[in-house]
Amino acid sequence: MERIEKFNNLFFGFLAIMFFPISGLMFYTKEYAGNGKNIGPIKEILDNNISLSVLMIIIIILLFLIIGFGMIKYILSVAKKEVERQVEIKLNRVKLNNISDRNTLDRIEDLLPVDYMINFFQKKDFEIQTFSIDDIDLMEDFLDSSNSPNIKFIDEDLEKHRNLMITKMRVLSNLLRNNNEQLGVSNAWRIPRNNKTDVFKLANTYSLEIWEEYEKILTDGRKKLGDRDV
Repeated sequence: MERIEKFNNLFFGFLAIMFFPISGLMFYTKEYAGNGKNIGPIKEILDNNISLSVLMIIIIILLFLIIGFGMIKYILSVAKKEVERQVEIKLNRVKLNNISDRNTLDRIEDLLPVDYMINFFQKKDFEIQTFSIDDIDLMEDFLDSSNSPNIKFIDEDLEKHRNLMITKMRVLSNLLRNNNEQLGVSNAWRIPRNNKTDVFKLANTYSLEIWEEYEKILTDGRKKLGDRDV
């Protein structure tokens, strides 16, 4: 479309530049030109050398060309405006989607604070360290609200990592709920030492993978959506 529009503009520019020279050729005629001298078409018509019908055909062809290129210019102008309108609509939609996803990212950060995610998922070694039931409750509170539309991303890549994080959280939650013992009357819990070592390994593997998905959400989210408003 851009090439057609460019050609159309060049054509009209050519007509504008050539208007006066063409007019001169059409209308300028030397009086009583001698033999062998070229004369203008109008004088030839006056001298009956060119018929009026031929002139009319020439004029009609020129009019059709001018009208045709004028219509092409108009159609291209309308098409260009429609394309610009669609682009604006798309940009507005992307902007609204980004605002929605930025709000979703804020909610996830509120439900799963970074310090909590680092201490409980990234650094925790369940084979030698204890954990608090409050930590599990916080994770399960997030899981309970994870189906809410307010905690879902429109961006497909961010939503993919969110779903992976949730799936792994459910596995870890079940592992810790079904394999724990309390140390005295404190709020310190651990995986029983008589458990098979694969429970420790699974818990450590899933907790680290959960952190990696969370970190991916935060890193990619901030790149795509900008930093959180203070």
